[in-house]
Amino acid sequence: MSVSTQVQESLDDAVRCLREGLAFAARTESAITVQAISEQISRIENLGKLDELIAKFEGEITNNKFI
Repeated sequence: MSVSTQVQESLDDAVRCLREGLAFAARTESAITVQAISEQISRIENLGKLDELIAKFEGEITNNKFI
């Protein structure tokens, strides 16, 4: 089961906001702050990719194509 459209849109909005914050942080904040924001962006983006992968595997198992 993949995330709903509403959840995906919210995650996309969060990434957009974090990227804006990262642009400002890169100019004025410490490296640890920039790294922390970057990690959060990566985690959110990977969540969507992982969810797609799990859904694909679930489909393969359901259709007995994975065995």
